[in-house]
Amino acid sequence: MRNILAPITLSIVKTPYLCKAIRKRSITPALFIIFSVLISGCDSSISGEEHLNKAKNLIDTKEYNAAEIELKNAVQKTPASAEARKILAEVYNKRQDGKSAEKELHHAEKLGYPKQDLATEFVLSYYYQHKYENLLSFTRPLNVNQLKNQPLVHFYKGLANLFLLRDIDAFIEFEQAADSPKQNKYSDLSTAYLATYKEKLSDKAVTLTSNLVENHPDFAEGHILLAKLYKAKGDFDSALKNLEKAIQLEPNRLAQHVDASELYLLNKQLDKAEKSIDVVLSFAPNHTKSQLIMANIKAHSKQWDEVKKITDNILLHKRIEPQATLLSGIASFHLRSWESSYRSLSSVISKVPQSHIARRMYAFLQYELGYTNEAVSTITSIDNLNNTDGNIINLLGSRLAVSGMTGEALAIFEKAATLEDETTTSLTALGLLKLQQNNQEGLTDLRQALKSDPNSFAARSALVKFYVSEKQFDQAQRLSNELITSEPNLPNGYMLLSATYAQEGKVNKAIATLDAGSSNNPNNTALLMAKARLHFVSNEIQSTKTILEKILQIEPTNPAALRTYYRLSKTLGSTTKALSYFKEAVEQNDADDSLNLVYSLVLIDQKMVDEAINKLKEIDKQSLIYGQAQLGLGNIEYDTGNKGKALPYYQRSLAHSPQDIGAHKATVRTLIELKEFDTALTQLESSLERFPKSMWMKTTYASTLFQTGREGQALKAIAKYNQQQGFTHQLALIQAKFYASSQNYDKAKEQFEIALKLDSSSHTAVLYYDLLAKNDLLEANRFLKQWQRNYPKDEFVTAYAGSLALKNRNSSAVNHFEQLIQKSPDNPIYLNNLASAHRYQGNFSKGLEYAQKAYKSNQNIPEIADTYGYLLLLNGNTTSAVDVLQNAYSSSQGKPTIALHYARSLAQNQQTNEAINILQTLSSKDFIGKKNALALLSELQKNQ
Repeated sequence: MRNILAPITLSIVKTPYLCKAIRKRSITPALFIIFSVLISGCDSSISGEEHLNKAKNLIDTKEYNAAEIELKNAVQKTPASAEARKILAEVYNKRQDGKSAEKELHHAEKLGYPKQDLATEFVLSYYYQHKYENLLSFTRPLNVNQLKNQPLVHFYKGLANLFLLRDIDAFIEFEQAADSPKQNKYSDLSTAYLATYKEKLSDKAVTLTSNLVENHPDFAEGHILLAKLYKAKGDFDSALKNLEKAIQLEPNRLAQHVDASELYLLNKQLDKAEKSIDVVLSFAPNHTKSQLIMANIKAHSKQWDEVKKITDNILLHKRIEPQATLLSGIASFHLRSWESSYRSLSSVISKVPQSHIARRMYAFLQYELGYTNEAVSTITSIDNLNNTDGNIINLLGSRLAVSGMTGEALAIFEKAATLEDETTTSLTALGLLKLQQNNQEGLTDLRQALKSDPNSFAARSALVKFYVSEKQFDQAQRLSNELITSEPNLPNGYMLLSATYAQEGKVNKAIATLDAGSSNNPNNTALLMAKARLHFVSNEIQSTKTILEKILQIEPTNPAALRTYYRLSKTLGSTTKALSYFKEAVEQNDADDSLNLVYSLVLIDQKMVDEAINKLKEIDKQSLIYGQAQLGLGNIEYDTGNKGKALPYYQRSLAHSPQDIGAHKATVRTLIELKEFDTALTQLESSLERFPKSMWMKTTYASTLFQTGREGQALKAIAKYNQQQGFTHQLALIQAKFYASSQNYDKAKEQFEIALKLDSSSHTAVLYYDLLAKNDLLEANRFLKQWQRNYPKDEFVTAYAGSLALKNRNSSAVNHFEQLIQKSPDNPIYLNNLASAHRYQGNFSKGLEYAQKAYKSNQNIPEIADTYGYLLLLNGNTTSAVDVLQNAYSSSQGKPTIALHYARSLAQNQQTNEAINILQTLSSKDFIGKKNALALLSELQKNQ
């Protein structure tokens, strides 16, 4: 900021939110980030309310990056602004960042924002975090039908229930959304979901959803459903087209990348499948399902080294994972690592279907390793062997086991892997899997399983669920009644039949069925809980409460009943009795640590934090959930600022649950914040042994080494990581920043160039340009020109370079902003800064031309009005200047540099007293132009 004119400049050092804002290059958000940086970095006089108003304008134009910066500044200036917190949560939800949104919403609620008005954003925040129970718990006490976004809330409640396998509850929510008097796209999509699940892949569902996305092409949820429908029909190309659109609209929903990868894999598009799952693994490198998908991708392309590497990593973090163990064993077999393969397959072979190739591999390994009798046992345990199989097995047992002709043996194994599994459990699992993929052959498997074992509840319930989804209620009722007839004293049949009636919309019959089951089992809490749920969805609150009280009389420690009763009581306005139930249950079963953990959460909800802490402390070290309890205690202390007290809890959590990466991160983070660097480094080394692919661990370890002056160790660590998994942008950037801070220009430059090759982000480019500009401006400008050629749509780097040149009164500022004006001729920020650049070159008339355009484009920004007004003054138009500068002065709340310009205009308009009054207010302030202000004040007082 200069003492004569107030250009809008960009300072990467003074702006705490800049790095987040420029991680992703974009044209429009960049236009206003520059202005936002000015406000947050250079001017502390702007009020929180002004930041909030600017954010609202940016949100209206969908410029969420810039809006986030303004909102963070608003919160920083006015921490008690519930509105700012709420709007910031909305911006986070726009990015599917549910965790950050939830945090701001809780702040807004504590600050007095009505809970009903936060409902939509809370629902979205929980949904984006996959916190489906939280979503449902939050909405239960609300009168959803009175909400502004009633269909949206019902819709997401429906999806939450679907994910929790509560189909009946889901359909009820979808029906309420579909029948809402406030019809919108969520109502239409709910209708499509009802058609999808009730009419099972009907053309009606596809038509409804297709029409919806045609009318609302930017509605991600519509594209997601359409992708599911096409996938179920086997049209993978159409499914992928819609899923890709959903990802384009909401790129931060990692679950969609997982689904896309699975679809690409089904479509034999291995490169795209790998690219999609890489997105997930870059954020969650130890996500088990994603790692398994990647392992399957590598297996399809026969990259057995990679399969082994991936599955071993899974098993390092999650010792019991059958699919990973199986894949690891198969990979080891292909790699001819017989003992490793044998160890892996031995632990899972009993669960492998009879027809699976792994059984043939296992037999081969037994032969190969000398376990002849065991190999014979494996062979003979395979059902339905035919003559060909017998010949293959004989060949395997004699010639191949001796000669080691594994290539031929593998070919025979692959051919032999066509045997069918006829065990009830396997057939049921197979049938369910096929039906989930909308393969009707799954029905045959389920019927065969039920034929083999008529009492198989898993197979029967799967068939019932299918018939209900097809609206074949008679068939579903028949199967349910068969189970009731064969097992009249057990609850399973009654619950199946009740669920069938409820799905058919016959709630009274559903309740009557449960009553019939209860006549034989009056104290069966499963039947009573099912009945309570039916009464609850029917809005029969008192009946629900009565049933829950009966359950708690029978089973006082029933956790589901206790939680539900507490939530219900909270809705009704009095939790006294619910708390007494909880207290009594804990006293009766004090050894139940899970119950104590749940009770502690209730106590925290009741603002009884001290009691919650005491309850968590009661959980013994021998308990399976001791680690969770210690982590909870640590979080309580950390959140209240007691980091020193939090650390021991984190360390105990880590010692008890070393597989929990959250405990590792919490411990390391706290040690660093407490400046216990040596201990933090020791812990990081241990954590990296368990989580060798964690980029968070690696970058934290390297940066801590640099921070503590251990450059050599840091470089060795980075070299090791790069050797393990190739060069990474994060590690190069850490080195670049360190060398830049150490003023080692050559090394910093080298690492920045590596980082840019690995990730050509605007953020990295800006940091590099700043380094170059401080040492060699010509080279910096050459870099900028090359960047502009490579990324013509990236305006941010050019804007940064222009602002830096403007700050230094460099003539290149004119060129930079002229380039930006060519791309965005009406951008008021660019116009304003170009006017300032011409002013610094002494071209007042040219500066006034651009300042006037900027002012006409946006008169509400004080800095723009100040630039225009002061150039009017410099061009001799004193009358107009004083009016414009008065507006700038008023709207800036007396910003010193603008006040000085306004005082100059007053003085030139012979309003000396007014000018003196303003200048006198500046004498106590510290700003760059203070010397000029005091000189003008002295001159005016002298001539008065």
